[in-house]
Amino acid sequence: MNSLKVSHWQQWEELCCYWLTDIVKRRFGHFTEFKPYGGQGQKQFGIDIVSSGNQVPLVGQCKLMNGSFNLNILEEELKKTNAYKNRIAHFFLLTTGTPHTTIHDLSNYFHERQV
Repeated sequence: MNSLKVSHWQQWEELCCYWLTDIVKRRFGHFTEFKPYGGQGQKQFGIDIVSSGNQVPLVGQCKLMNGSFNLNILEEELKKTNAYKNRIAHFFLLTTGTPHTTIHDLSNYFHERQV
C-alpha cells in the first residue's frame, strides 16, 4: 500500500493486527486473530502483537517509521526477540518504511533466536 498515512503508533498497531489475520489466513489457511502484546513503556522484546488462542505461536513487530528500512534495522529487531521467553514459530515485521536494496536483495532470510 503506497502513501499510507496513520496518525499514531496505536493506529498502526491496530492495522497490523487486521493485516496479520489476513496474511495468516491466506498463507496458512486458518483464521487467527492478533492482539497487542504489552503496552507502551513495557519491555516487549521486539514483539508488538501476538496470536490469540492459537496453537502456533505467531508474533509481529509493527514498525511505524519514515525513511528507509534496511537489513541492519531488521537484524536489530530480530536480536530483540532473543529476550522473549515464549516460543516463536513465525515472526512478521510490518513497516511503513521504504524497503532498502538490502531488503530487496533478500530472496530467503532465516534467523534463529539465541535463547
